[in-house]
Amino acid sequence: MQVWSDFMDLIFPSACLACGDKILHKNDFICFKCKNQLPFTNHFQIQDNELQRRLSPLFDLERAASLIYFESESTVQKLIHQFKYHHKKELAYQMGFLIGSRLNNEPWVDEIEYLVPVPLHPDKLKKRGYNQSYYLAKGISECTKIPILSDAIFRRQNKQSQTSKSKEERMASVAQNFEWDYSKLENLNSFALIDDVITSGATASACINSLPETNRPDVYFISLAIDK
Repeated sequence: MQVWSDFMDLIFPSACLACGDKILHKNDFICFKCKNQLPFTNHFQIQDNELQRRLSPLFDLERAASLIYFESESTVQKLIHQFKYHHKKELAYQMGFLIGSRLNNEPWVDEIEYLVPVPLHPDKLKKRGYNQSYYLAKGISECTKIPILSDAIFRRQNKQSQTSKSKEERMASVAQNFEWDYSKLENLNSFALIDDVITSGATASACINSLPETNRPDVYFISLAIDK
């Protein structure tokens, strides 16, 4: 079977989902050149970063970090569209592993007890077949060994696309969308909320501000990308 697999890889080599060039390793989804050219942030090394400053007025948190910058018509947008709209959930896992490799280099990785993916509404989950934030979290967990806390938070309403809305409209739209399973929060000291792209912070704010008022765990926020 391995010989046949290697033969098929030779005849039909994998292509980079960003640029279309051939990839030598069949389990990769992005080539070495495109990976090295990703616009990485310095958020994991510096606490007082732009994401921390963006989210701090919205809710209390310990640390916030995004791996890369997002811009329209960019390689990053192509990759995110691949795992959000073209069923490339393995790419989300691979990008999550890349996040985890950065996080593993920082001392605050030991402060995070669990990873909590931002949930999709069940209707959207059924249509897409998976939650991309969960697969990001799986990649982070594989690299860092931080466990995922599943089904701790869920959506109460269907989520409309936020991409064309103003900051104020996003905040109002998602403010009441989330609810926590309080039984999952018992004896929980800290967690990192995991999302794919952070824009206004409306989704993250809605998730965290729906936590109970007392005995809140320490909150961290990690996303794959942040818009410029």
